Amino acid sequence: MITALLLIEIAQTYGIPVGVAGQLSSVVSIVSVLMGLLMSFLAIKYSYRSLMLAGLAFYVVSFIGSYLAPDFATLLVTFSLIGIAATMVNPMASALVGALLSSDKRAKIISWFFAGTALCVLFGSPYVTYVTGAWGWKANFLLFALPFASSALFLAYAAIPRSSSPRSSQSQVSIIHSFREIITNRSAVSCILCTILTEAAWMVTPVFGVTYMRQVTQLPLSLSWLILVGTSTSFMVGSLTGGRLVDRLGRQRLAVFSSFMLGVLMFAYLNVSTPLVSAALLFVGCLVSSMRYTVSESLTLEQVPALRGTVMSLNAIALSIGVTVASGLGGLLLLTYGYGGLGFLGLFSVAAAAFYWFTVKDPLKT
Repeated sequence: MITALLLIEIAQTYGIPVGVAGQLSSVVSIVSVLMGLLMSFLAIKYSYRSLMLAGLAFYVVSFIGSYLAPDFATLLVTFSLIGIAATMVNPMASALVGALLSSDKRAKIISWFFAGTALCVLFGSPYVTYVTGAWGWKANFLLFALPFASSALFLAYAAIPRSSSPRSSQSQVSIIHSFREIITNRSAVSCILCTILTEAAWMVTPVFGVTYMRQVTQLPLSLSWLILVGTSTSFMVGSLTGGRLVDRLGRQRLAVFSSFMLGVLMFAYLNVSTPLVSAALLFVGCLVSSMRYTVSESLTLEQVPALRGTVMSLNAIALSIGVTVASGLGGLLLLTYGYGGLGFLGLFSVAAAAFYWFTVKDPLKT
């Protein structure tokens, strides 16, 4: 969030073009994919708790290093550690939910992961803006990011029991056998594929959404912040709603519904030039997308219970691939066909709905 808001300030500090400063996110994505591959092995041999604590420590090191970075090259290195941290923390957090909580509570807890992200954007954005104006953009690493990361590290160390994942049983299973078990599970592979497809469709919004509203619907800059408030609020509500609907409607059916509706809504709002109508479709799309995140994470988590850490690490790689597809293919469609063509990425999510329906099974379904 810091880089998304402050790319101009970062570029000015180091005397580089904004486009070069934007490569911070690209480097994080590349590191995330590479670390995700490594984590799929590490999750077989080490406890989820240990890996999560290590990831949180990487966050702390990254934020301190980024604050102290004297030049952009150093910042690239220290900031890229976020890719390592996120790929260790996020999948292991989900795996720990599967290991520690009963099946009827998992979806609700996972929904808070995504609602918390929305809350961070909603309340963190004005705080980051204030800190930047008062002490400069680098101060956000010390006054915003570092306190949260340090608190999370302390709480995770104190609250998560040491016997939080079946490390001993996993260690007796060969890595090759473990991967064979996942790859030959059609439902698990389909869940990971659906993550790529739906992420590619959804990421159109964070990458191009506000720009579309300003350029096509002629939304003035003075009102653009309302889009951020609306999308964050919708995302938070949708996450929590999804966590409650999972047990009532079933993981598979909710995954089919949310993926299909996401695709339709992404296409719709990018082909409507009326500001209020387009914004309404966008907000509903955010709500449905956050429901999809919750149910997708919950459904993928249950596919191979003995190898949750490895499956969720592979799912994290799928998320990064989806982001890359959205940025690359989305940019090409935008240049070639305009924003209307960009909306066709929503078809990826419609295809994911079909995969969820025909090839994915809910192991907890009775």
